Amino acid sequence: MTIPSVGAYTNSGDAAGQEALASQLGYQQWVSDYIDDTSPSKMSTSANYPAGNYIGIPNLPGIMIGVPILWTGFPGTAGSPDTAYPVSAVVSGTYDSDYNTLFTYLQDIGVPIIIRLGWEFNGGTMCWANEESPGSSVWTGYTVYTGFIALFQHVSTLAHNYSHFKVCWNPVLNTSYSPDVTLSWPGVYNSSTNPGGADIIGVDAYPQLYETVSGTNPTEPGYWNTYLSQSLPFSAPGSGLNAYGLDWFLDFANYHGLPLIFPEFGGQAQTGSWPGEGGTGDDTYWVSQTAEWISTNLINNVTEYPNIILWEPTLTAANGFPNMANQVITSFGIPPAPPPKRFIDVGGKRMRLKAGA
Repeated sequence: MTIPSVGAYTNSGDAAGQEALASQLGYQQWVSDYIDDTSPSKMSTSANYPAGNYIGIPNLPGIMIGVPILWTGFPGTAGSPDTAYPVSAVVSGTYDSDYNTLFTYLQDIGVPIIIRLGWEFNGGTMCWANEESPGSSVWTGYTVYTGFIALFQHVSTLAHNYSHFKVCWNPVLNTSYSPDVTLSWPGVYNSSTNPGGADIIGVDAYPQLYETVSGTNPTEPGYWNTYLSQSLPFSAPGSGLNAYGLDWFLDFANYHGLPLIFPEFGGQAQTGSWPGEGGTGDDTYWVSQTAEWISTNLINNVTEYPNIILWEPTLTAANGFPNMANQVITSFGIPPAPPPKRFIDVGGKRMRLKAGA
């Protein structure tokens, strides 16, 4: 099968990597990247990086970019929120000029932009996450759920002032952190009744241990079955009864009439970087089943957005998932990379290149 709309994260600001992948695909894919979440001023003054690196890529269909809604106070994309930037200050408009500087820069690139606003908010590590310092003064006047919604709606309203933008509500697929992801739902975008809502629902998907609520590394096909169903069907938003597997997210997106996409899709090593975050390793079954699910459920629903953003370790065999990388090529209809040139024609004669050329 061929998944007709694909994007990729190769590395931050990696225009060369994106163009190399485009040569393999035969077309330019969507680009995925992030904006700095150290501070509001750092966010705005560094707006030209990484997104600016992609200016001039021919036939670029669009950029998917993670945009913070709180800040850590130090470089990095994880950790507790800095109390210097409380939710109330963001919602009151204190940092609107920083957001508008960023959004103006992104708009001027001249391609469609998908804003992953406060991405992976239920993942437990981002500074705006449901479980990051819930008792901190940064949340004064709000719960972590009402605070997230207020932040999302305020910044989404600003983003919707820019014509090329769509805003993505982007949880990660797991059950171990947030008991009901709908508690953080900002509503569907409507220019008159909910200008701070979402245009797209995105779910980040990795075959990781914590998503199975298990004491050992997940294995196949058991992991895929958990990933698909997570035991409960979609229930009413805010009911507290939503354990959200892949089918759940499809039902949720259909309930709201919104497209569903995968802003991140990749592999997870069997020994994770954090305790208890091991995955299924070089997992071809997971790739093939996900591709089949997408081709059955998403192709007819999503045309102008990438169905899936392939994450860099899954793209190349050199990064530890050789079989998965080959399965991505097969399942997603990606042509294999051409072999390196060993000969060139010079003056009508075939000359052999030196090793390493």
